[in-house]
Amino acid sequence: MKLSKIKVLVSAMLILGMVVLPARDIKWLAIGNMQNWFSSEGCEIEIGRTGATQDQIDGLRYPALYDNQDVQCAKSLWIGAAGYNDPVSGIRYDNKVVNIGPRQVDNQGAIFNMEYKLIGKKARPAVYVDGSPANQLVYLESTLDEVDPDLPCDRMIFNRINTSMGISFTRKVMAFSNNYHQAYHLYEYEFTNNGVITAAGATTTSPVTLNDVYFYWTARYAVNREATEYELGILPQAAAWGRNTMNHAFGRKGNWGPGMTEDINIQGTMKTLPTDIRGVFSWQGSCTKPAKSHADDFGAPYSEGDERLTSVQFPGIVIIHADTSPTDPTDDVNQPVAWQSIASDLKPHTNNMDQYDANTMTARYEYMEGIEPAGFLEKSHAEYVIEANEVPFTNMPDWPGNTGGLSAAYGFGPYDLAPGQSVKIVYAEAVGSIDMETRRNAGKIYCSVETTDPDYNAFLAQKDNVVAQGVDSLFQYFHRAVENYESGYNVAFPPETPESFTVVPGGDRITLAWARNSENSPGFAGYRIYRALGEYDSTYHLLLDVTNPAAYQIDAGFCEYDDRTAVRGFDYYYFIEAYDDGTQNGDGRVLSSSKFYTLTSTPAQLKRLPGKSLEDIRIVPNPYHVRAKTMQFGTAGGQADRIMFYGVPPKCNIRIFTERGDQIWEKEHINNSGDEAWVSITDFRQVVVSGVYIALITVTEDYINDATGETYFSVGDQIIKKFIIVR
Repeated sequence: MKLSKIKVLVSAMLILGMVVLPARDIKWLAIGNMQNWFSSEGCEIEIGRTGATQDQIDGLRYPALYDNQDVQCAKSLWIGAAGYNDPVSGIRYDNKVVNIGPRQVDNQGAIFNMEYKLIGKKARPAVYVDGSPANQLVYLESTLDEVDPDLPCDRMIFNRINTSMGISFTRKVMAFSNNYHQAYHLYEYEFTNNGVITAAGATTTSPVTLNDVYFYWTARYAVNREATEYELGILPQAAAWGRNTMNHAFGRKGNWGPGMTEDINIQGTMKTLPTDIRGVFSWQGSCTKPAKSHADDFGAPYSEGDERLTSVQFPGIVIIHADTSPTDPTDDVNQPVAWQSIASDLKPHTNNMDQYDANTMTARYEYMEGIEPAGFLEKSHAEYVIEANEVPFTNMPDWPGNTGGLSAAYGFGPYDLAPGQSVKIVYAEAVGSIDMETRRNAGKIYCSVETTDPDYNAFLAQKDNVVAQGVDSLFQYFHRAVENYESGYNVAFPPETPESFTVVPGGDRITLAWARNSENSPGFAGYRIYRALGEYDSTYHLLLDVTNPAAYQIDAGFCEYDDRTAVRGFDYYYFIEAYDDGTQNGDGRVLSSSKFYTLTSTPAQLKRLPGKSLEDIRIVPNPYHVRAKTMQFGTAGGQADRIMFYGVPPKCNIRIFTERGDQIWEKEHINNSGDEAWVSITDFRQVVVSGVYIALITVTEDYINDATGETYFSVGDQIIKKFIIVR
């Protein structure tokens, strides 16, 4: 195809509807303690999920069990080359750059989503509360696009993207449910010079070598959503866009390797980092005003609430592998070449996404090269701030006047890519933090002391030291990610999650039932059931440890347990995990299935107690009149046509007949409550007509008062009740 015809062809195909350019699609990795959304465009731009300003901090949630723990503001990926003859514009550019983010992406002319899917090693379990789907994965994952039992991880996002400069790439993002690998996502990018410059697959006339190619990422973090004006308002508004975020690059310019370390001052606490790895990480630094009643805001104590520390996360990236060249797949120890932080709200990091704006492309390319003045700096952003003893607004190299804070940056290159050649870059993203109990305890201790107290500074330092411990867990996750990749993804899998988990509220108990497929997993040792009171994102306590499933079995396929400690009027949330005997991980550490597979997201509440005699059973309303249906139980969820049976036995069979004796509906009532509902629909999905109906209630299990031993109902007891429907 001639170069001059490419632009005309693409325009014509768009007009004729022959090229499908899909809108942005979003999928989640939500099975671990760190969760994030991912875009079909290959990178997660600012407010790219909802488009709402209040979601500026959105994603990279850790710990994911709790609400509003997001630390991600925006990501970007830039791809650039030198001396590029553009086949569409007909212009030779000193530097050609296409970008995804940080705020915009041209998915009509520069970035083309060709394939995008969420792959799972196993399907999502069926989780129900009172008969309705009730697990967060139902809403976040929506559905799996593919199930692959040979997947090296538990979940994978897969992107395949074409770009207008002839470089296509694939992105694999992997998530693991292994207890010790749940706090990171592992990214594999492979970039290929295939000459394809459109969504339709159009190529240049003759493939050409692309010279001095760079791949450059930025990550804008804000730690964290809960602490900002979007939620609790502890930190000033500027914190919501990362103005006070510190960024530190460790192991820069090849200064990393076995046994190496470096020191960094994290808000007054000196930390020694193991730089046998290299990467970048961020944290919440000092703000322009105190949090509330205390002079120091590091950790953002919620002094006007429960006093816990709120802003304690350390998000970051560890570089795992970068090909030395297209013909040498060994890791280049001198990559990345660009380590500098970049001003989030200044050029060239701002909105412009015009791939034909030569000045903007050159300005971006200079950052990507990692050379002075735009690229590599002798110190990290955080080190400059510490040295200047001020927040990063003035007197910072290349950052004066920036009120939007800085984004971490890391770039790779230069590569010369001949037609058909590829390079691979691998990194992992993780979040480290102290745990919630430590956050609560440390915050209470700190908030108990007034700023005028002579010992205040000692308590302040103690609090800051506790927050800084989060970086230790971050580096632990970094090392685990590196080991995982270098082992060929040989991470052990925990026992399978039960394929179903049901929670059925009754009158005097909440019945939990689960499938027993986990028992076929190597090293299976038992189940643990956890329960939380009041909110699903609160503390979960061990309710039951099942080391002998046979003691709880209903049959060969299912187990059942009655939670009789629940109290009427309270909301309860549950999850079940299967755990092993410590033999699968290779080091004796016990593995358990991820709680997020079975975590219930809607509450279970006790219902009315069963009746004490069959004569107590009431049918309400009776008669049922269609003209009054909206006055009976309301209209939500089909309640308008509802007829209730009150005071029924805890376990019974209910059958409804016409006056002529034809059975039209049957229900096994098994939830141990005194309530059962019928929505006036037959088993054949027909709306019932006016008439007299007969209900036959048969007891299917003895009901004995635990306190007195009195038998209320015996198996086989029956009663007939009549009711009227008027339509």
